[in-house]
Amino acid sequence: MDANTLWVSDHIHQALSPKQARTRLGQEYSTIVFDCRHDFDLDALGAISGTLLGGGVLFLITPALEEWDLLKHSLYLQMVQSLLEQHPALLCLQQNHPPADYKIPATANEYTPPADAIYKTVEQQKIVASITEHFLHDGASPLVLIADRGRGKSSSLGIAAAQLIQQGIKKIIVTAPRLSICEPLFFHAEKNLEHSHWQRGKLSTQKAEIQFKAPDALLDEKPPAELLIIDEAAAIPLPMLKKMLHQYPAVIFSSTLYGYEGTGRGFILKFFKILNDYTDQWKKLSLQSPVRWAENDPLENWTDNLLCLHAELEDVADIDGRASEDFDIQRLDKNALIQNNTQARALFALLVSAHYRSRPSDFQFLLDNASVRIYTLSYQQKILAAVVINAEDGFDAQLAAAIYKGERRPSGRLLPQTLCFHGGIEAAARLNYSRIMRIAVHPDLQRQGLGSYLMKAVIQQEAGLSQMIGCSFAATSELIHFWKQLGFELVRMGFTRDHVSASHSAIMLQATSPQHQLIFQQLRTKFQNGISYWLNDSLKDLQEDLKKRLITESQAGDNQISRLDWQDIESFARYLRGYEACSPALHKFITQYAEQIELLDARDQQIINSRIKNALSWPETVQQCGLAGKNQALKNLRAAIGRLLQLIS
Repeated sequence: MDANTLWVSDHIHQALSPKQARTRLGQEYSTIVFDCRHDFDLDALGAISGTLLGGGVLFLITPALEEWDLLKHSLYLQMVQSLLEQHPALLCLQQNHPPADYKIPATANEYTPPADAIYKTVEQQKIVASITEHFLHDGASPLVLIADRGRGKSSSLGIAAAQLIQQGIKKIIVTAPRLSICEPLFFHAEKNLEHSHWQRGKLSTQKAEIQFKAPDALLDEKPPAELLIIDEAAAIPLPMLKKMLHQYPAVIFSSTLYGYEGTGRGFILKFFKILNDYTDQWKKLSLQSPVRWAENDPLENWTDNLLCLHAELEDVADIDGRASEDFDIQRLDKNALIQNNTQARALFALLVSAHYRSRPSDFQFLLDNASVRIYTLSYQQKILAAVVINAEDGFDAQLAAAIYKGERRPSGRLLPQTLCFHGGIEAAARLNYSRIMRIAVHPDLQRQGLGSYLMKAVIQQEAGLSQMIGCSFAATSELIHFWKQLGFELVRMGFTRDHVSASHSAIMLQATSPQHQLIFQQLRTKFQNGISYWLNDSLKDLQEDLKKRLITESQAGDNQISRLDWQDIESFARYLRGYEACSPALHKFITQYAEQIELLDARDQQIINSRIKNALSWPETVQQCGLAGKNQALKNLRAAIGRLLQLIS
């Protein structure tokens, strides 16, 4: 092993943790040692394997296969076990056993070098010519470049950027989830621009520059540019991409088709629709020929099969999605599913198409987690729609109380925790929930009622298995309407934007039995009563259509402080409950006891008036009160409310 060897392990000194694997995308290694004795991180393996150069070697460190506990307990690994035991690309070295004879699998050896030495393939040369021609002569309509990994996508963009600058373009901005992803682009741009200077994130010539901007900074600062290049666009939330599309005159969207910055197929289905709505003049380019390894590479084939990357959707051209009498709805037997490779891959393909940030570990979770239940709607054994349920059991009374106070945050079990801590109903943490994780309908059969038809059947079956059924999703007015039609009601909106979807999350819920209606109604009423305050404070940046939707959900409660309000007020002051969840009750409190606030010292009055009465943001409150930061402001506000409680008691 030479110096260009990467070790990946949580148990080997100075090795890269699997959790950091994606930070090495865009780099290249001649040897990779991947430790999967204690855990098999499929996402890390997928990310790392694509950085291996042609002719390189990937070592997997495992126990003896018959002693490998992971293999025994993982349905996913059992499904792909043959790939771990025998494959043309695989040589198994065992302790105290001489290695078997091994012959490197044959690969296509035909290679036609392009006329110009700066390119690795003739195809790459043609793609660069198409990019430059498009922006220099065909106008500024968007361009999309897609490819599998290792096809020279980033290097093509770098060469094209250099040529566009040579043709007179002065300012190009590049954005991506991380700067490290763009380093090959900058490397090839510098290589093809004379007298250019590249420092981290910026390449300059005498007359032009290429600059990196993180996606959020790009949208906040709006720096001018003649061309925006978005590398690994599938890893950037669609709402952000849509803003970039409208913000810049010329844009290249580049995405890995089967990759680990967000699986590309689901992204493409959704993003192409956005482009079609924007203009019919956009252009798609694709790269097929690998540049880091040969065609039909044995390791690439092995990895694709292991991670189910090329699972294809069912052909449904002859199916009418409205002919419900012949549909078969069933809860899948996972043990039977892993014996039916065709069905398993069709299910994975369907789930990927519906969610543009799917990863191989998502499928591993579906198969290996006993709390996950999978329902499908099929026609003549073709899966047309699927629903994935995660059973989330409630907590015991002691842990529920600690969660409510903000003292404990156990991993997992989203609904019981969120509805307890943020929803403000401690009893909600003690119930059992069926959380709808995914709902997917074949792209060619959408908007024909299949999702609703399957979901109604799932609700009936899940009603006997849990006390509440709920879902958490990136909120849109359309999705809220969909779930309301199925009998769900809004009980929470997230107060910050999710980093993946760039949207506020929503939770909708329905109780499955009359004895749990009281807790459901408490959650529902608290949410409805708080909407009008939140829309002027924590949710004031919501999109207008969502604001209108929430206004129809709001309920004007009286100004009297209810029992549940008192619980919010006291738990905020005495424990670690979040401010935003408690803010409607706190606003009632300071309104009703305005005279008593006059008895507090000036600092207490200032922070109460700034944050609660005037609904200033945290940064504005910090500045007005002369504090060090949000944490200090929150601490001071808790103390001030605590002293006000003492005054009135």
